[in-house]
Amino acid sequence: ARKAYSLVWPSAMKAGSTAASSFLSTWKEEQFYVIYYEPGEKAWDKGAEYAYNYKWKEAISEWMKLVNHRNAEKRACACYNVALGCFMMGQYNLALEWLDRSDKDEPVSLSKHLRAKIAEYSGR
Repeated sequence: ARKAYSLVWPSAMKAGSTAASSFLSTWKEEQFYVIYYEPGEKAWDKGAEYAYNYKWKEAISEWMKLVNHRNAEKRACACYNVALGCFMMGQYNLALEWLDRSDKDEPVSLSKHLRAKIAEYSGR
């Protein structure tokens, strides 16, 4: 039994190591910016708080309250944030649509970086 164990053990270790490697984290650290506009305005505050806590769906719900704002800059910033939320949830096509809408109102300096990340992750 010992001899059989000593013969099987190296192969078993290699097989176990190979199988376990598929469960290792492949995440890499990235930095993205949420636009926080006008402290004290509830939708900006709540959206930023949700984003900070990685609750992207809830953050988007707050920013959606701002995407039709009468101020073009605020609209563009809210649309950018919605695009970021969509990107974080893996909805790359929808993220691009929101970036297009943001850029149409007033181009946000962060838009170019997010577009590049969407292209990188979606394979476009």
